[in-house]
Amino acid sequence: MIWSPRVKPIKIRRLYRYARLGIYDDMLLHDVGWELYARCADIATVADVYREGCVPCPQCKTKITRRIAPLSSGLSVLKVVGRVERSETRGMPIRHSYR
Repeated sequence: MIWSPRVKPIKIRRLYRYARLGIYDDMLLHDVGWELYARCADIATVADVYREGCVPCPQCKTKITRRIAPLSSGLSVLKVVGRVERSETRGMPIRHSYR
């Protein structure tokens, strides 16, 4: 499956700059809008795979159920202990740095 590329930050900056100056660029707005839409659609596809265990066929888009449990089965049971989480399935600490 070919994923949609990231929207180039220069396009988003240009769109905001033009909006601030009161310039309406229809083509730029069209390009950025459809690129964002395609990217969000891919993120929604990955979320479905993660939640439901259904993988879309790259050619016909038919959803195929995976033969193994959904990816979230072992990760959904986490206990929070301060800033360190311990997984019920593996027992190993998972360290997070939010700073």
